[in-house]
Amino acid sequence: MLQQLKNNQNGQNFVEYVVMAVTVIVGIIFFLGPSGPFRGAMERSLDYALVDQIDNMRQNTVFNIQGRTYWNSF
Repeated sequence: MLQQLKNNQNGQNFVEYVVMAVTVIVGIIFFLGPSGPFRGAMERSLDYALVDQIDNMRQNTVFNIQGRTYWNSF
């Protein structure tokens, strides 16, 4: 009887570990997936770093009469 109870306990531990592993894997897939929060944050960061900063430089570039180009500081 004691041996049978010990085998059930081992089986329960195995199932719990499998459920935990599957939960972690699903969480990682959700977080890193195509519509996950990590990708959205990365795209917003790249948009700000690349597109917005280039647009700011474009708006602040001034051409004077002599044809020289300089960049206005904020």
